[in-house]
Amino acid sequence: MMNNILRRHNTFPIPNSQFPIPNSQFSIPNSQFPIPNSQFSNINPQSD
Repeated sequence: MMNNILRRHNTFPIPNSQFPIPNSQFSIPNSQFPIPNSQFSNINPQSD
């Protein structure tokens, strides 16, 4: 029984190398993320 628990415990921890995603992939280009202020500002006057 003790051996079974140990085996299960070993399968649970995921290799750190697999978990961390490359920063280059995770980081989205800043130019793509920020929405043009002109688009955002347009919603404000309309809402008013």
